[in-house]
Amino acid sequence: MIKVSVITTFCALFIALCVLPNRSMAKPYKIDYGDSKIIFSGTHAGDIFEGQFTSWQGDIDFDFDNPGRSTITLRFDLASAKTGNKMYDGTLPNKDWFNTDQYGRAVFKSTDIVKTNDDFGFEIKGILELKGQRREITFPAQITQDPLGEATASGNIEINRLDFNIGIESDPKAEWVSEMITIRFDIVARP
Repeated sequence: MIKVSVITTFCALFIALCVLPNRSMAKPYKIDYGDSKIIFSGTHAGDIFEGQFTSWQGDIDFDFDNPGRSTITLRFDLASAKTGNKMYDGTLPNKDWFNTDQYGRAVFKSTDIVKTNDDFGFEIKGILELKGQRREITFPAQITQDPLGEATASGNIEINRLDFNIGIESDPKAEWVSEMITIRFDIVARP
């Protein structure tokens, strides 16, 4: 009697696990870092500046048929941020800006991905952890896949640098550096 009960319970649990939504069913993609880039931009004293993270990593599991099962994690090496401007590149690692001595990297982890009305449009929601601050952000992305399985994702993320205590001591009113910073991503990945 006990054996039958244990077997019945095990079978019921197995069936329940099979029919519940399972994020692990999304397909893993490997990022082609040579063809991918993450760029940030804003303004300083009215002039546009642009830079990129030269070192970053990501984990992507994506299901085009059911994007809610998908997950995206991106990790940025803050010390790798380069603009090509000697003054900017010397300032970014400082305590008031990225504080790379204390915070080595920023991390974005998706919490939900939904298809929008656009043919290739998705809305990505997640948590960005940067300089000890965690904020929920939502942004649109265009994600496509060719017949050979290569996927491309592109979009813009708008963040308020003051929300992350970036430049809050030297420029708290955004009189010199724009309050809003755009992070542009173009990612190529293959299954």
